[in-house]
Amino acid sequence: MTILLTGGTGKTSLRLASFLHSASIPVLLTSRRGPSASSFYPTVQFDWNDSSTWSNPFSTASDISAIYLLSGELSDPAPIINAFIDLAMSKGVKRFVVCSGSSCEYGGPFHGKIWQNLDESKLEYAVLRPSWFMENLSESGHGHFETITSHSSLFTACADGKIPWVSANDIAAVALRCLTDEEPHNRAYRILGPELLTYDEIAQKLSQHLGKDIKHVHLSQQQREQSMKNAGLPEHMAKFLTGLEVMAAQGKEAWQGDDVQLVTGKKAISFDEFVAANKQAWN
Repeated sequence: MTILLTGGTGKTSLRLASFLHSASIPVLLTSRRGPSASSFYPTVQFDWNDSSTWSNPFSTASDISAIYLLSGELSDPAPIINAFIDLAMSKGVKRFVVCSGSSCEYGGPFHGKIWQNLDESKLEYAVLRPSWFMENLSESGHGHFETITSHSSLFTACADGKIPWVSANDIAAVALRCLTDEEPHNRAYRILGPELLTYDEIAQKLSQHLGKDIKHVHLSQQQREQSMKNAGLPEHMAKFLTGLEVMAAQGKEAWQGDDVQLVTGKKAISFDEFVAANKQAWN
């Protein structure tokens, strides 16, 4: 049975595709660019904003049994993704795993209505609520990587807020189990790293591992939002992402828990372990 991964070129989907491939489980990725987006995994054209593309995965693979749902940059994903879930159900899909964020709440905004829909529809499901990705610091295209390498600095509105940074590998490992375990999980998991770290502490750890001075520059909410728009982000994403940083500054991201170990049997990777394994990324 094939597993469909939306957001096929994203950090978690690509890692999840690798895990599924290693387990000899057929996988199909989606991308707005279509088959050209991946040279290794089967990929179909799919665009959340173009419902005419939603049937493409089912035309390509008639045996899709589970779907990993990533909403990308949709400003209001629930109506769109719930409509796609209806289509997938009509094609025989019964299991869905949604990748949201640590602040997602049942019935709440953004992904909360998707969670509620899956639960009330009596489908097999899991909702992943990861904290902030370590890879946002080590991979290009996420802002922090560029400012670390070009300016030896991190710019945020997080102030002294603590964050349980988590690796995309751990998120993908939890998703793998939720998609493939015989018994459905039918619950949410908050996917967190093993320690709470401020951006000042992140900068200190990067400095120690990379052998150069990395600074954390504290910005106001307005300064941070403008810097994101200057970097090319749409206004709604700049506001949304800055809002998350302000929430972190207020202590609203300081979650603790061991759901990664609960699901996978392995402890989540620490930030020191992550940087030590990926030092070449910043060189």
